[in-house]
Amino acid sequence: MFQDKYVFSQLTAFLNRTQFNNYVRKYGGNRYVKHFTCWNQMLAMMFGQLSNRESLRDLIVAFEAHRAKQYHLGLGREPIAKTTLATANRNRDYRIFEEFAFYMMKEACEKRTTNILDISGKKYAFDSTTIPLCLATFPWAKFRNKKGGVKAHVLYDIEAQVPAFYTVTTASKHDSTLLSSIHYEPNAYYIFDRAYDSFKELYKIHLTDSFFVVRAKTNLKYKTVQWKRRMPKNIMTDAEVKLTGYLSEKKYPESLRLVRYYDEEDTYTLAKDILKFMKKKIDTFSEQNNLNFVLTAYQDDIIETEFKKQDAAIFGKIKDVTNKDKYSNGIDLSIDFLKQATLQKYLLGGTSLDIICKNEKQLLEKYQYLKDSDVGCFRVN
Repeated sequence: MFQDKYVFSQLTAFLNRTQFNNYVRKYGGNRYVKHFTCWNQMLAMMFGQLSNRESLRDLIVAFEAHRAKQYHLGLGREPIAKTTLATANRNRDYRIFEEFAFYMMKEACEKRTTNILDISGKKYAFDSTTIPLCLATFPWAKFRNKKGGVKAHVLYDIEAQVPAFYTVTTASKHDSTLLSSIHYEPNAYYIFDRAYDSFKELYKIHLTDSFFVVRAKTNLKYKTVQWKRRMPKNIMTDAEVKLTGYLSEKKYPESLRLVRYYDEEDTYTLAKDILKFMKKKIDTFSEQNNLNFVLTAYQDDIIETEFKKQDAAIFGKIKDVTNKDKYSNGIDLSIDFLKQATLQKYLLGGTSLDIICKNEKQLLEKYQYLKDSDVGCFRVN
């Protein structure tokens, strides 16, 4: 006969029941309760999540199928009725389970912390995800005219790899309004997406002696105070700036650091995806109209010069980028021959391929790679 604990019981053994009982007494969760306690309720809901139950009825059916094991799973001796569980979920104070969840998340963070980045202090990333809901079933979760949903906002501990804070709101609530719900720690780093550009809340992070990284919107108004001249590879801009917008300047009166980074791998992947998309559209149009269309690269000095002027006016002079006389779509295959040759198979005419080789052997190797990569046509200067 099997005499060891069930797997579910072994998992729940890690939960601090003493701390949970403290929260129950704090909010009077077990007042007037005869047998189905808050502890039984939490384990029942955990069982439903871990066993992927789709509804309360589905969960109760599973309990009835394992009625003899219910006590050993920690769910009590009495059978659990659907109305009993539904009433407990509706009437009991949610803060009991919320505060216990935060307590367990804090414990997990302390046990799992690793030094991934060589920087002192904790590192957090904050973002949200929208969970769609049926508007007819959940009318309180109105998002758009015919759509419903909620948002789960999560503060993720990057080094511990577990959530440090979370909350759920209606999907219509803007992400930046949740910044005030976070308890900021001194000497910590917080990473946000472009939606979290509330300078009033970001300034609070600065006042707590913490740091933040946020993607700037394209219409951000600022003036440059000081440029950094010597920069590492792929860093296009590293400057101290001050906000010039009427409201943003009042909300964040101090300087900010503006960094622009060029990611070679992402740029290559994006270029490849764009060429694939364009080639697919052209091939579809050719089949529909019984005409022959091809995708080619076109080089025009006027266009290249005009784009360079516009970028220089916006970003200033950047070494090897906007300080040139003009842009060029010519590709120097000596920089990254394999990647650039891969892109060429989507272009019938190709671009201006400047093959730089030290000897005839290298030239033959590159010609062979172009042939193996299914490059239909190219031009060599």
